[in-house]
Amino acid sequence: MKKVKRFSIVNILVISIVLTFMTTSVIGEDENTEEYFKVESVSYPDFSPVGLGYAEPGYLKPLDIGNDGDMDLCFNEGIGYQDAPMGYGRIFAYINDGNGSFTNSTDQVLENVKMRNNYQWAIADFNGDGRTDLFLGEAGSDNPYQMGGKNLLLLQTVQGKLEDKSDTHLPNNRDWPEGITSGDIDNDGDIDIYLSNIYSHAQSGDPNFGTHNRPYLLINDGHGKFTENVSRLPSDIAPTDPQLEGKRKYTSSLFVDVDKDGDLDLVLGKHAGDPDNAGNTMQNFEYDALLLNDGTGNFTIAEESSMPLRSTGKLGGTIQIVSGDLNGDEWPDLVMHTQSVSMGWDYIELLLNQKDGTFDYANTDLTNNGNERLAYPQLGDINGDGLIDIILSGFSIMADGIYPYLKIYLNMGNMKFIDKTDELVPNAIFTDYNSVFDIDNDGDLDIVGLGITWKENSNAIFVFRNLKPYYIPIPNIQYTITASTGSGGTILPSGDVIVNHGLDQNFIITPDANYHVADVEVDGASVGAVDTYTFSNVTENHTIDASFAEDKPVVGGGNDGGESCFIATAAYGSPMEPQVKVLRNFRDRFLLTNKVGRSFVDLYYTYSY
Repeated sequence: MKKVKRFSIVNILVISIVLTFMTTSVIGEDENTEEYFKVESVSYPDFSPVGLGYAEPGYLKPLDIGNDGDMDLCFNEGIGYQDAPMGYGRIFAYINDGNGSFTNSTDQVLENVKMRNNYQWAIADFNGDGRTDLFLGEAGSDNPYQMGGKNLLLLQTVQGKLEDKSDTHLPNNRDWPEGITSGDIDNDGDIDIYLSNIYSHAQSGDPNFGTHNRPYLLINDGHGKFTENVSRLPSDIAPTDPQLEGKRKYTSSLFVDVDKDGDLDLVLGKHAGDPDNAGNTMQNFEYDALLLNDGTGNFTIAEESSMPLRSTGKLGGTIQIVSGDLNGDEWPDLVMHTQSVSMGWDYIELLLNQKDGTFDYANTDLTNNGNERLAYPQLGDINGDGLIDIILSGFSIMADGIYPYLKIYLNMGNMKFIDKTDELVPNAIFTDYNSVFDIDNDGDLDIVGLGITWKENSNAIFVFRNLKPYYIPIPNIQYTITASTGSGGTILPSGDVIVNHGLDQNFIITPDANYHVADVEVDGASVGAVDTYTFSNVTENHTIDASFAEDKPVVGGGNDGGESCFIATAAYGSPMEPQVKVLRNFRDRFLLTNKVGRSFVDLYYTYSY
């Protein structure tokens, strides 16, 4: 940051006036104040380098400790870089009092749990006891001889302690999980885990690195005990030999039901290109991967075109994936934190679900500016308007260091996101690894971040308490639904029907006399011979077309306007008998209104005389 070296008297007077005005405009004194977030801080223990190069806080995660309905905090003291010797950092726990105030309770909750470099977490009730547990991936140091380590599983007790059950509940593997995701992949009611291991002993330079270098699944037995499994994964990604890597390496991972078929699929983010000893790039491919679940927890690789061509090219990588419905069409979209090796930038890319489980880039204004890098996305409706917003850690690259800070992009609808950080949090604060959740149980989303710069440690948890919604007037976005019919009936409304964004539109299909609805097509696909159809939450243009068919002419002599049934009439003695009328009504209402039914009626009449 630039420093002002000297002030004139005029400068000092102006600043004094401004500061006086600012200090009189505090929360509670003016009902019309435009302050949307109140910034509070909680100090945490100093991260001493202790001869390890330097340390910084890692990821911050919310979870309910004590099962009291309040979201508490856990974060780690990340230690270990390429130039740092072996060392371990603590995992910290801060307990919420229910009103969003946090107290350091590490000794009571975690005792002395330590890891070298943990930045991948899975939070879930792993043993089915109704309490939240923690799975922590141990990535070790970036030093080639210290990569990887043993993962930790911390199960929560009735007393609210997180007890280490790794030795009895996890395989005895040494891993390097760059990505971790969890979910019930086999629909058996318990939570399973996927680990994106990426490095082999050959790359580490250590022939004794370990025997588990491939990605794999941890299958839950229902009680929080896990078994390693690769048979459910494609061999190109998880080979059966544990000392081999997959043909393609993937850093990030996320379980999400991309095709809405009721099971969790697996999205994998490509690992950034690594040069080998000769300088050749080993990750020479351009797509992230989508693995489809068959409903029983077995995965196959979807067509490469299911994911778009990477904008960062063959050398780029995806280091984080989150999912949410960004455009309100009730399909899960993806937000990708990507990096370009050649350009050295972090990017945020939005991928829209094409309503079939495949993805393409969204046309959005969310872009990098100048020396700013955008990273570590979190999703949530910050301003309560029903639209998913994006919360990021921005990074400014200055001559004296790299400074991270909070960034808030509000969703304006129609996939337009606008940076409103300055209006929402006008005083810049250096925070990183921001999390979004309701800290004080008041029904809105707050933000919590760790105060840190890469140059010095500010040792504080910053709480951005949401005070009131920030509403952005959404422009009157409209779409056209083209309604048409063939001869033999009408559709109302008809022609080009204009619908405002997010609203519903109903259509009524009515056949003429002696006609029936043959079929209705919506956007070119049949929805059957329906007499009404409603487009819900309209976010794009549509078409609806109704076709009609003429009823069969009277050939049997009945006086009810419909065709007589020879067999039924013979059985009951008269076409006017109540039983014959019931059969005739069933024919007209349920059989003649669809293609299969009409075929049956034709066949019946052909052979009934």
